[in-house]
Amino acid sequence: MATPVSVGQPRGGGGFPAATNGFSHHHHQNPGAGPSSQQQQHHQQSQGQQQPQQPAGNLQSGTGGGTTQTSRDVNEILQTELGLNALLSKLKESAISARDFAGFLKKRAQIEEDHAAGLKKLCRVTHDTIHREPGPRRGTLMKGLQESNRIHDSLADNGAAFAAALNTMSEELTELSNNIEAGRKQWKNVVAGSEKKGPNSYHEMEKARAKVDSAAKEYENARNGSRSKGFLHNNRHPEEDSRKKLEMADMEYVRQVELTNKIHSDLFHAERPQSVKALRDLILECDAGLSLQLQKFVALNESFALNNGRAVSGNGGESDLRKALLSVDDEADMNGFIMEFASKSPPQQVGMMKFEVQKHPIFPLPPMQQQQPEPQPQPVISPQQHYAGGGPPGVPMSNDAPRPPPNAGKPSSSVIPDRKPIKPVFGVPLEVLLQRDGNAVPIVVIQCMTAVELYGLNIEGIYRQAGATTSIQKIKALFDNDPSRVDFRNLDQFFHDVNSVASTLKQFFRDLPDPLLTYGLYDEFIEAAKIDDDNVRRDSLHALINRLPDAHYATVRALVLHLSRVMQYSTQNKMNSWNLSICFGPTLMSARQEDLKNTNWQHRALDTILRNALDIFDED
Repeated sequence: MATPVSVGQPRGGGGFPAATNGFSHHHHQNPGAGPSSQQQQHHQQSQGQQQPQQPAGNLQSGTGGGTTQTSRDVNEILQTELGLNALLSKLKESAISARDFAGFLKKRAQIEEDHAAGLKKLCRVTHDTIHREPGPRRGTLMKGLQESNRIHDSLADNGAAFAAALNTMSEELTELSNNIEAGRKQWKNVVAGSEKKGPNSYHEMEKARAKVDSAAKEYENARNGSRSKGFLHNNRHPEEDSRKKLEMADMEYVRQVELTNKIHSDLFHAERPQSVKALRDLILECDAGLSLQLQKFVALNESFALNNGRAVSGNGGESDLRKALLSVDDEADMNGFIMEFASKSPPQQVGMMKFEVQKHPIFPLPPMQQQQPEPQPQPVISPQQHYAGGGPPGVPMSNDAPRPPPNAGKPSSSVIPDRKPIKPVFGVPLEVLLQRDGNAVPIVVIQCMTAVELYGLNIEGIYRQAGATTSIQKIKALFDNDPSRVDFRNLDQFFHDVNSVASTLKQFFRDLPDPLLTYGLYDEFIEAAKIDDDNVRRDSLHALINRLPDAHYATVRALVLHLSRVMQYSTQNKMNSWNLSICFGPTLMSARQEDLKNTNWQHRALDTILRNALDIFDED
């Protein structure tokens, strides 16, 4: 019979049972030894403790000599499946770090590109402004501004170069991260296949061992004269058959033990060290690549700051910003301008002019007695005659006589007489207007929106440019006295001034005793605006709008859908959602007391509502 074969197992190793010892196959004495050997030898199993074996190669950590306790502990862990899982996790973390920093570099590059492009455009506009007609301006101020513009143009070039370098670094890191991730997935599959072979072979070995135990029991029963259930009654040699079956099972068990030992030896001495080395190399490659890019990022920032400093402080013979702007001489500029202006005009006499009296030759007159005429009584002119343009009785009025203005005596059309509104609209709560007029949306809101949509969608700055104050007052008087006669489809009714109509609409909301989005929900609207997630912020604002009173909800819906239509023409009117939120935010949403610190949140809340208008409201 074969000698015992053991299976070695390191600490926590390779999917094998944690307490695996050496295994020996069953020993049975040859039953054909003769009559003196009729007594069956007992089935024995010997087990001996086995020491873990060291794999081929050194798995020491690459830091510090490898003689510390930490290095020895790491070396032991890397000999196990746990070590492979740790390396796979670390490799994934390194790839994510590289990808995240690549994303940071890309966003930073975009910021620098936008800044450089904006600065470049500003320099171009400034240059054109300085040199535009009626002629180039001169003097130390203009020289300083031109030099400042040149320096800022250099700063823009530095920013563009900085952004290009950041983009290159981002692309390199992204490529590195993708390659590392592909390698990680490949070695993850290799490790999974290698580590799976150990448990599978161990399971087959246990099955072979169980067959040996079963065959040994049958053989023992046959020798004792009792047949097992599997034997036929006409079998004349049950003991011999049982012995052969036992020997075959034992040979299969020995073969399976040897195979398991070989698989585990290959795993422990070859496959696992190879996987560990490959994973460690990938980790070091990724971390080294990221560290290199970090060093380049530091050097690039230093170079960027240095180049900007050189541009500002002067490079070589060029002037610096401080010298260019502090060399402005206001008095010299003024004197130079005056001299240049004078050179283009006819010469003028310098100094004060003095005039002498030149007597006419007729003087002196001979002395004579002169009679003073008696004063004639002036005719009395009545106020009616004076304001009617008539002169004294019997004296025709000359064409050169002063006349009163043609509109004297009648009120100016621009003056609105002070009178109490018959049916006030401005400053009246929406609930009162709803009960009084029966309109879910006030007439003034409907008419103003109609005028803007018919005549104002293409006007740049509609809702930002203020209308004429007198026109606004007239329009308010129309609605406060007889709104049923107002029809803003007719341009004459709002004096062909659609900006005044837009201002009137904002004035209506500004005069409401309770703002359109109500004092009661103000704090909740502000808190909802502070939510970072766009979808959650939209849904929170939607829920608050649904809680508005009926009159407020109907008016909010009409206004938001109207502003959404205005936004569709933003390329012409320059009124996108954010610009509209700046115009309407404090008007529609305000606290009982001034709340300047939350102004930006007011804008953000209304901006979110406008951008999601068709999600919040169904457009009929």
